[in-house]
Amino acid sequence: LKPTLYLSKIFITFFSSLLFKKKFTDNDRKSAVVNTIMGLSFISEAAIPYAAGDPLRVIPSCVAGSAVAGALSQAFGCTLMAPHGGIFVFATVGNPIMYIVALVVGSVFGAVLLGLLRKDVNDVLESLQEKEREVIMLRFYKNKTQTQVSKILGISQVQVSRTERKILNNMKKALMS
Repeated sequence: LKPTLYLSKIFITFFSSLLFKKKFTDNDRKSAVVNTIMGLSFISEAAIPYAAGDPLRVIPSCVAGSAVAGALSQAFGCTLMAPHGGIFVFATVGNPIMYIVALVVGSVFGAVLLGLLRKDVNDVLESLQEKEREVIMLRFYKNKTQTQVSKILGISQVQVSRTERKILNNMKKALMS
């Protein structure tokens, strides 16, 4: 059962970032793909930023989705002779079709829960003042350096840095509330 629980939490962030695109940044969505590839190999480190960045929403969603996946795999009589190994040990799964069903159902359940709990990043962006929104858009959507942003906006790089730090702290508080 452990691999079902493990793999479902990997797929939860992936499915949620696909189903609820507006609630994830571009970087989050790109990371979800890498997270899934690493997760299939049982490397869980890529999932840490999701849980650390939004623990009050990510952890309960992963626990609930994993619980559903684990309960279903047990109810379906699925077995796995290797306790660890990701897709590399899939050949040892007993009742593999139902194992996949349990994994998908649990993952989608957790993904929907996470998507419903998360706030829309765009709503938070729209709540910013025009100058603040412009700094964030240039820095994180157009991948400009602080120096480039300072030249575009006609302010010092130090002002860009301080403004960016203030905005990100406020956005984090808004997204976490």
